[in-house]
Amino acid sequence: MKKIIIGLIAVFAVGVIGAVISAAASDFTKEEVKAAETYDAADIKKIVVTTSSMHAEVKSGQTDDIQVAAEGQVSDKSKKLFDVSQDGNSLKINQIARENIISFIPWGSEKDMKITITIPEKKYDEITVTTTSGDILIGNAQTDQAAADSTSGNIELKHTRIENELTLKTTSGEIQTDQNSFGQGEVKTTSGSIKSSRTTAEKVNYKTTSGDIDLLQDHQNEEIDIVTTSGSVSVEYQKEPASLAVDFHADSGDAAANLDHILYKEKSEHRIVGYVGDSGTSNRLKVRTTSGDIELN
Repeated sequence: MKKIIIGLIAVFAVGVIGAVISAAASDFTKEEVKAAETYDAADIKKIVVTTSSMHAEVKSGQTDDIQVAAEGQVSDKSKKLFDVSQDGNSLKINQIARENIISFIPWGSEKDMKITITIPEKKYDEITVTTTSGDILIGNAQTDQAAADSTSGNIELKHTRIENELTLKTTSGEIQTDQNSFGQGEVKTTSGSIKSSRTTAEKVNYKTTSGDIDLLQDHQNEEIDIVTTSGSVSVEYQKEPASLAVDFHADSGDAAANLDHILYKEKSEHRIVGYVGDSGTSNRLKVRTTSGDIELN
């Protein structure tokens, strides 16, 4: 019995070694591949993109159709990269995953893969992009709702107008937004940082567990809530707002509000409550940190 068990272990070990050698060899023999398809955009109001390892980009452009293009390096050029289907007024774009024979082998059959969806310049009901380990970029789009969700990838949103709700979430990636407008939004990451520049919104919630949050504002949004556990928060206004209510609390970090016309109701090393302009203003900036500093300029 002991010899049988040893023999089985030896056979398994040889198989694993062979699979590793094969996977490693395929990693060095990858070829560049490109694939592109075009779809009628007339009835499409929702764009839904789902990938595992591909980076995903959705952008508007000067086109009458929806263009889907993928590129990168693969070990087998004969296999299809993505699948596109229409469900009513929704266009769904999905990466066709290629699994390793043995999941713990560090080499895959794909490398540096990216899918780009170029859409006509019109307003959509919804744009949703979900990835596992790929980055997400949404740019120059107009939509009623937008959502981007990645497990270990970065998220970027720029020059996009969203009438109602925005949701950006990643577990271990960074989030960056630039010159966007929306109604209400949630921007959340667990172990990455958040950088937002020139956002216009009615209400925004920013949250990180172990990352910093940096905001650069043209003007004051109606309501901004910021929460971090072990990250610092920096909010900078290009021009001091005419009215703003400030509510800061840092458990073990320092809090500072460097505005010329702020009047304090409460001020200490870890706590600031004050306002600029009308004390009853609805424009509110609320920040809570556990072990990070808070700075307002």
